[in-house]
Amino acid sequence: MRRKTRGQDTLALETLKGKGSIVESVDLSKSEIRRQKKEKRRREWEEFNQTKPGAGYEDPEEVSAISKAKSEMGDYKLKTSSDYVVSDQQRMSTEKKRRELLICRNNIFDAKRKYNDKLMALRDYKIEMIKKITLLVNELKSAQRHLPPSLRKPLPTIPTLKPEEVPERELEYTKETLIKFRDDKEKREKAEKDAAAGVGEGFGGFGGFGGGGGEDKKTEEKDSSPSSGTSSSHSIGTKGGGEGEEGKGKDDDYKLSDLEALMSSEEEVLKIYRQDSLLADIEELVKSFDDTVVHLRHEKSLLDVVMKLTELKHLTQFEELELLKEFEKRETNFTTKYRTKKKERGDLEVKIEEIEWEVQEKEKLVSVLQEQEKALDHEFMEAMGENNKFKDFLLKVYRKKIKRAKQKQGETEGKNKEINNTWSLFEPEEKAKLVDIVSIQSREIEALREEIRVLSLKGGHILPPAQPPNMLAGSL
Repeated sequence: MRRKTRGQDTLALETLKGKGSIVESVDLSKSEIRRQKKEKRRREWEEFNQTKPGAGYEDPEEVSAISKAKSEMGDYKLKTSSDYVVSDQQRMSTEKKRRELLICRNNIFDAKRKYNDKLMALRDYKIEMIKKITLLVNELKSAQRHLPPSLRKPLPTIPTLKPEEVPERELEYTKETLIKFRDDKEKREKAEKDAAAGVGEGFGGFGGFGGGGGEDKKTEEKDSSPSSGTSSSHSIGTKGGGEGEEGKGKDDDYKLSDLEALMSSEEEVLKIYRQDSLLADIEELVKSFDDTVVHLRHEKSLLDVVMKLTELKHLTQFEELELLKEFEKRETNFTTKYRTKKKERGDLEVKIEEIEWEVQEKEKLVSVLQEQEKALDHEFMEAMGENNKFKDFLLKVYRKKIKRAKQKQGETEGKNKEINNTWSLFEPEEKAKLVDIVSIQSREIEALREEIRVLSLKGGHILPPAQPPNMLAGSL
């Protein structure tokens, strides 16, 4: 479309070459169109730039996404970084470790309790199974009474509870158990007495062997009595057996009809089926119990592994708790020392501030004294005059450093003589003025030195000047 319009424009311009006014109007219209387009584009850019967010603007959707990622995924930082600091929530303490230790103990207790509950449920199931098997065996016995011995199957053994399966019954007793315990105890005591009598009399002579023979006879008589009973019972059994054979002979004479034989065979088949079904039920009960035992044994093996791992974890947590206790003690000691040192530092800072204030005051005082000293020097120079013939000597005396140390008696006498000789050269009025000026100056210098000394003793940083104030003033 654009190529077409350009072609049309060129064609229109070629046709309008001879008409200058029309060409100029066309050019003006095109420039106006371009200007309008530029203006429109500029306004669009201004509107777009107005929608641009500021430097500190944060998109609420991005902020919510970042906070969600931190809360759900975690804000993980490198522990090896120099600015890594463990947060209070992640920092381990003795209370948290003790809580973990208690949780681990509770987990161990819960796991053992659940397994014990399953074991007790299995024991209850075994008791119920024993009851069911007993009922089925009794029913099987009643069903086998009407079957011939050749078709009877052996009865299954009824399971029983072992003593270790019912440890709570270990201390229970009944009258029968007490009687049995008494009989067993009497038998043991009698056997011990017989053994002691046999050891004492067996090798004493032939009488011992004779007594033993009498006991053997008694035992033989006792043994012979049951044999007679058995023989009599056998004889009775033979008589009964003869009568049964006679009855059987009479029954053999009676022949069953076809219908009766068919009915008896049907009954026999039903009884055999009943026998097989009862045996199958008993076998199914035993098999289900065995499967439950195998499953519980497998759980026990897995639980043993879990218990060992949990115990190791418990031991590790206990060792960590001991280490945390030691660390907490050290941290408490360090914290106490830090607080005491911080308090001492605060006290020292207060003292330093007080001393600095005192030093400032003393500096002000020193500056005042120095000004006074300058004034005294100026007054001394005015009093001495410009053309004083003793100017050098007076300046030497005025600027002389006074030592407070004790001197020897000879030196003091020599100096006093020298001073007296020099003083004799002055007039009385000049002597009086000079004495007054020197005494005032010495007192002020002494007071200034004392202030500086006290200030240095209190911890200030200003030391006495290397030269006395009068020398400084004189140099000025």
